[in-house]
Amino acid sequence: ARGWRRARARPRTHSYCSIGLDDTYLKAFQEANKKHARNPADPQYTRWIPSSTGKVKINFDGALFKVPAGAGAGMVARDHNGFCVAWNYQFIPHILDAEHAEALALRMLVEIAIARGWKDVVLEGDCWTLVKKIKEDSNDISYIGPIVQETKVLLRRFSMWNIRWIARDNNKAAHNLAHLACSWQIQQPFLPVNVISAIQVDLYST
Repeated sequence: ARGWRRARARPRTHSYCSIGLDDTYLKAFQEANKKHARNPADPQYTRWIPSSTGKVKINFDGALFKVPAGAGAGMVARDHNGFCVAWNYQFIPHILDAEHAEALALRMLVEIAIARGWKDVVLEGDCWTLVKKIKEDSNDISYIGPIVQETKVLLRRFSMWNIRWIARDNNKAAHNLAHLACSWQIQQPFLPVNVISAIQVDLYST
């Protein structure tokens, strides 16, 4: 499967809050995993499950980096047979914490899905707090509130959409893509081997 070419689906240039490599940033990095709090009452998805016929399932993830300072956003889209139909990753500088990275990754994938013309999508990510904010009707007043609100507006352009939490261990394909953004900041025209392996594991476990 081939990745998106930037000419077809170039994410907009975002404004980010600028921070340096000080104790605040390092503390945010060390506390990153705490931002992925999981709801004990939410069903624990023990494996990746393909979407129903006609739907595109898109997994996304964000990863923080110390060097270079910033984050990676990764996402992979698969059809109802579990086959990869598109993928992307992007390096994003000046990230506050893991939830910030996840929110930007989600908005990126929604923008690209719209550009691809998909009408019925299922979105999966391993950051429960973000999934919860997207599902809620109320406005989010946190620092990522503007990103959440813009994403909700973009989601209205789909005929049908759903978002749900998935365990981090079952989000490997998107996770691996997010981490590639650190070393491969220039988009590659081929699907990386470790991402192919993760997709195959998902496919054979269904």
